Amino acid sequence: MKKIKENLQAIAIILLALSALYYTFIYLPLKFETSMKIECYEKGKTAVEEIFTGMSDDVIQMNSKYLYSKDLNTCLYKTGYYDNEGTSDWVIDALTNETLIYFYGDLAGNGVLCYSTLDESWICSSKSEYSDFADKIFN
Repeated sequence: MKKIKENLQAIAIILLALSALYYTFIYLPLKFETSMKIECYEKGKTAVEEIFTGMSDDVIQMNSKYLYSKDLNTCLYKTGYYDNEGTSDWVIDALTNETLIYFYGDLAGNGVLCYSTLDESWICSSKSEYSDFADKIFN
């Protein structure tokens, strides 16, 4: 009987330890990541709405994306627009409002401007190069 009681106590201690490990290393990180995804979506959506409020009618807004980046540990959003002169597209840190990547191209294809504060050696000469770089951040 004493042996059974000792075994039950050992099993209870093991289960308690496993529960604590699960809570600490699985549940809490998932809860944090989920709450950050929600916060990032809300911050990004608000920022995008502010950007496009009051813009002229000839501006066509691109679909926006919102993301919690584990690698950068911040909230990002990607948006842009087309107008009569060209296209602008950017990725912004929603917590600091810093532009991380920017692209501008005129309609005639004569002018392209790109820059990144994430990698200052990065240079692009086309929208597709910009999109490839931005997609790496968002995937």
